[in-house]
Amino acid sequence: MHKKFHILLVCVFLSSGIPAISQATLVNGGFETGDYTGWTLSADDSNSWFKETEEGLVRADYPFDPFLSGAIPQPEAVSNYIFGDVSFDPVEESYFTLFRAGRMADYYTIAPDGNTYMYVGGSKTSLSQSFFMSKGDVLSGSIAITTGEFPPYDYDSAWVGIEGNNINSIPIQLTCKTAYEYAGYPWDGGYTPWYTWSWTAPASGVYDLSLNLRTDDQIRTWGLFDDIKITPVSEPSALLLLATGLAGLVGYGRSRMKK
Repeated sequence: MHKKFHILLVCVFLSSGIPAISQATLVNGGFETGDYTGWTLSADDSNSWFKETEEGLVRADYPFDPFLSGAIPQPEAVSNYIFGDVSFDPVEESYFTLFRAGRMADYYTIAPDGNTYMYVGGSKTSLSQSFFMSKGDVLSGSIAITTGEFPPYDYDSAWVGIEGNNINSIPIQLTCKTAYEYAGYPWDGGYTPWYTWSWTAPASGVYDLSLNLRTDDQIRTWGLFDDIKITPVSEPSALLLLATGLAGLVGYGRSRMKK
């Protein structure tokens, strides 16, 4: 009888939705460490490089880390960012992360192999991390974009991506057009204020979150991200289920004792 009771007790806890085993959690969502600790940095700079040869410049992949070359700036945790006459402060606490992409002129670099490469702009920079979310948990954050591009060009963009459990979602994407329309600058770039986004997990599991900035040439675009957090699903329903299960077990135990 005791063995069956213990098995039933375990089943009640598992069905209640209260995690029995610790899962990976979101780390440093507000970049309050002053850097991007907990995040994985990556870049896709395909078709952005030329190699200097005896025949001249030829299209070639850069075979080394583009961040180390200085061609693609790494994201930074900053406490303030000024774009023209607009000042951005953190949404919460002391820091947010700032992505920079593009350059105003061609960029030459001597690679570790001694060859000279020219970076012509055009890249995707990402910060990503994986963590567990329960069904109904809400993932949220803030995003903004500024750009030196001008209409009608609308390729550059900053966005949030979520993958996992057969999900491929983009809760929010800001483009140059978004910045032009908000700022009302017809020929001199544009910006947006901080926008808040949110996404609700449709099922429990591990999800991959990515913060991204994409640009197509040397003209700079900036992406800003902050205050990324998970708001857990309301616990009362899980506690009610647990209490109901325990009450059932008590009744089961009493009925067994009477027999």
